[in-house]
Amino acid sequence: MTDARILLVDDNDKLRALYRISLQMAQGLEVVGEAANGAEAIEETRGKRPDLVLLDLSMPTMDGLEALGRLRQASPQSHVVVLTGFRNERLGSVAIELGATAFLEKGISPTELAARVKDVLARPVPAYHEPGEEKRAELERRVRDLV
Repeated sequence: MTDARILLVDDNDKLRALYRISLQMAQGLEVVGEAANGAEAIEETRGKRPDLVLLDLSMPTMDGLEALGRLRQASPQSHVVVLTGFRNERLGSVAIELGATAFLEKGISPTELAARVKDVLARPVPAYHEPGEEKRAELERRVRDLV
């Protein structure tokens, strides 16, 4: 069986290193790339077609919120899991409406992170439907109000 291919996206290089070590220690997961912002993530996703993108929301250049739909368009077969330090259930539901498969908080343990990633990978990738311009603007406004 082939390892699931993971792309890590976070502007904090130390957190990316921690996630990389945590995920690569888990059987069946391989980190195939990293990015420090949404623009880099889109390029990496186009080139590597990961099975799952682990995406931070708060980043410079292009944040995860802006990148989310573009990632799904670049690789419709990839899960996108938002991993953020913002603790808010409503934020998670908006992220899912914008195309995320799941929403996780950064405070979870490395073991829990790997388990949750594997749980997501066991499910089919949900179909992505680009929200209309009005809907996207409303969802982005809701997210910005929450963070």
